[in-house]
Amino acid sequence: MSSNGDVIAEEIFTINNPNLIGTDFDNRVFYGITSSETIAIIRTIEPANDRDVIVYDDVQFATNTESVPESSNMLGIGFMGLLGIFFIFKKRK
Repeated sequence: MSSNGDVIAEEIFTINNPNLIGTDFDNRVFYGITSSETIAIIRTIEPANDRDVIVYDDVQFATNTESVPESSNMLGIGFMGLLGIFFIFKKRK
């Protein structure tokens, strides 16, 4: 849930879930979300006497502060690399 109470993602896990790995009592589900909203709460609702185990592993919260380089910058960097390789081979001759 977001900090203002909106549901960001919701999933009902059943035996037919495409992310289910394993069978019977030896199974697991891998589930992930990405959100532009701040995630404030992770809530699990489970029926009584369900007799299973829920484990949260490798939960990561991060703020993406890195900008993606523009394609023109990448072309410039690639050109400079090729230019450097050219001069290295030119010196060897």
